[in-house]
Amino acid sequence: MSVNETTRLHIVKGNNVDHPSKIGDNSNGGEPPMDKDKYVTHTELELSNEKLLRHIDNRFAEMDKRFAELNNNINDVKNIANFANKKVDWVLGILASIVAGIVVAAITKLFS
Repeated sequence: MSVNETTRLHIVKGNNVDHPSKIGDNSNGGEPPMDKDKYVTHTELELSNEKLLRHIDNRFAEMDKRFAELNNNINDVKNIANFANKKVDWVLGILASIVAGIVVAAITKLFS
């Protein structure tokens, strides 16, 4: 590889070997020069992603909490419905006993 090819590779890679005044200056580096408002560093991107993931985790935690509350409410309603069904069964049992007693008394009276 000749000297010119090596220099060209360094320039393409952005090492700025031929431009000592730009060494360490990353403000508008790249080909073409970067606009600071349109690009972020890897660190900024990672921090932004972590913040976003934390936000998503918090939302899922809130949803889990709400679903747990809904599940508790559903269980409460089921318990109330079961208790009401037992009361209805008890009342119907008593009514059936009373009606059966009346029918048996009426039949007995008819045949006596």
